[in-house]
Amino acid sequence: MKTLFRIAVILLMAAIVAGGLYLLVENTAFDMVSEAEGHQRPAMTDGTANPSMERPEGGEDHHSASLTRGLSEMFVTLGKLAAITIVILLLQKGFSLLRAAKLKAQSS
Repeated sequence: MKTLFRIAVILLMAAIVAGGLYLLVENTAFDMVSEAEGHQRPAMTDGTANPSMERPEGGEDHHSASLTRGLSEMFVTLGKLAAITIVILLLQKGFSLLRAAKLKAQSS
């Protein structure tokens, strides 16, 4: 029974991490798309507007990639991953302390 509980906890933590990373990637991808286009999601039109998209003023490399922006985003993602890892380690430590306290109370 103890082994099943450990497996369940590990699977639960893996699901939480996977869900968090999925939300992080999806939100980041939407932010990058809306930032690159320079506007929010397109609004519904009544059909009279021209459906073709106009290029923004300022030339071709208006939103070109840069090394500093890429590195800063990489460090932000690394920091979020480290925070998630720390939370999981703290939860595991808390579960082990509770289990130890329970065993100590049963033996007394």
